[in-house]
Amino acid sequence: RKKRFPIRWKCVPIKFKNRSKSEGMLIIAKDLSKISFCKDMQETNNAYIRNVIESLPEYIYWKNKDFFYQGCNRQVAEYLGLKTSADIIGKSDYDFGWSKERILNLHVMDKKVIREGANIVVEDTIPRIDGSNRIMLTSKSPLYNESGKIVGILGVSVDITAQKDMEKKLSIAKDKAEA
Repeated sequence: RKKRFPIRWKCVPIKFKNRSKSEGMLIIAKDLSKISFCKDMQETNNAYIRNVIESLPEYIYWKNKDFFYQGCNRQVAEYLGLKTSADIIGKSDYDFGWSKERILNLHVMDKKVIREGANIVVEDTIPRIDGSNRIMLTSKSPLYNESGKIVGILGVSVDITAQKDMEKKLSIAKDKAEA
């Protein structure tokens, strides 16, 4: 039929009782095109998921249980001055010039997420590489493997600096109006 597809085959000699030589061969074949299709589909899905994570406007990162980064999206990479998202792999919080106090606070939260399987939401001021600060609302959750075991931490942060600035301005305006 001019259509080619991968197969796995096995030949088994056919022997009858009371005969010394084989009478023929039984050929067993399995079509592997569907298996190949599944593998291609899985690779497509993985690429799709990577593209979704990269395109999200939130800052997304994940760490292992030892607090070493295993990945992030483009937003985090740009914020930290990294060339690509892959450049974060293997780095720790100590690699970004943050204060020891900040790192200690991060690790206290991260330990709670891992130890208790807790979801934590925290407001955090994060220094940028240009010296400015941004206020982030960060949600940290346990990261599970296929067996349901906690293997790390997933962090999702949203920049709320503009909202915080607006809150201050509204508070000042309110105080002036009341005076």
